[in-house]
Amino acid sequence: MKAKDSVFTIKLEQDLRDAFVAEAALVDRPASSIMRDLMRDYVERRRLARRNDSANVAELEPRRQASL
Repeated sequence: MKAKDSVFTIKLEQDLRDAFVAEAALVDRPASSIMRDLMRDYVERRRLARRNDSANVAELEPRRQASL
């Protein structure tokens, strides 16, 4: 596992924070660990979406050129 050498601070509603920490506690995990997982999942989904978008553009470009 990589060293955790950065801090990410966010502002959010107190009730959201409290609910999140409570849910994390119910599964016996630190809230920070769940946040890291959520961030990794988001980054991966965005990367996949960009790859899919690029593939779609590459697939459609010859059709677009043919119609000009």
